[in-house]
Amino acid sequence: MYIIASLVSLVPGYWKYRGMLDLYVLHQVVIPGLLLILTNIASEVLKRWMKSNRDYMYISTSIVLCVIVIYFNPGLHAILSVLLLPIFISVYFVQKKKIIVAGILSVAAQLVMYFTNPDRGQPNSDTIFDLLAFLMMTIGEVFIALSIMNRNIEMLDELREKSRVEQDLLIQNIVMEKDSKTDALTGLNNRRSLNAYLSVVMQVCTTTHTPLHLAVIDIDDFKLVNDQYGHPVGDVILHRIAKIIEHNVTPEDFLARYGGEEFALVISESSFDEAYELMEHIRASIASVYHSELENKPLTVSIGLCSLQSDEDQALFFSRADDCLYRAKRLGKNLIVTPTPTTQSLTYL
Repeated sequence: MYIIASLVSLVPGYWKYRGMLDLYVLHQVVIPGLLLILTNIASEVLKRWMKSNRDYMYISTSIVLCVIVIYFNPGLHAILSVLLLPIFISVYFVQKKKIIVAGILSVAAQLVMYFTNPDRGQPNSDTIFDLLAFLMMTIGEVFIALSIMNRNIEMLDELREKSRVEQDLLIQNIVMEKDSKTDALTGLNNRRSLNAYLSVVMQVCTTTHTPLHLAVIDIDDFKLVNDQYGHPVGDVILHRIAKIIEHNVTPEDFLARYGGEEFALVISESSFDEAYELMEHIRASIASVYHSELENKPLTVSIGLCSLQSDEDQALFFSRADDCLYRAKRLGKNLIVTPTPTTQSLTYL
């Protein structure tokens, strides 16, 4: 950019200084341009080599670049003002120390150039008052940069606080949404989420003509557990049985605590025989567990299992599974009952 600007500035005075064109290009374009390029190359090399304090290297490099521009263009009006740029650049790092370092380096550069200027004391050169004025301006710019930095920090803090509040609200909404669909005792889906899931999956399965099965599971004689051992023990048993069921289902199945000691399991992507085999495995797994809280006695479950039929709504689908469950209770409990009797629908004693 410097080289382009120097060549453009040559155009207005071309005819006046055409006899000194070579000298102008050498001293105003080539030499400073090469120095600027070499300084940038050195900065890139140092950036790769330095593991820390890179920010100070950037500030120092900007000072050197400014000094080169000023040295080769001493006659330009207000050329010293370019030394204010490193101070504003340091604001980017949002650290008070770096702004002060940039200010100190800018002041040092001004002093060095003033006292080493061979034309110092000449009529058209800067006076000591010009130097003092520019030093005061630099100090003022440092304070302005610090104010800008402080405001940036305040804005960042406000954004962080706003982001934290929004994140907390999002987490609370997620937790509340999860709580509204989850049973607090067992950690399973609750009745609300079961109804929502059934309404969707039934529509999909009806449209695609894929099988869907519903099993309603009820713990046998659970009221006696609460009456004899108390509700805290009953809660422990409920949680344990829920985990046994959950351990045996697949990710494609949907398990929920429907209410009290009753669970519902929606089975998809399986044939009826596979669904029946799964429920038999769950029934046997529950019956094989002896509970220390119940004096090492086992508990059993009764299960009603049915498959979705065409043009069947959710209420009828669940009602048929529930009817099978009550039949299992009447037939002696600890068994699986389906709408159509099978050789597997036997009582397990």
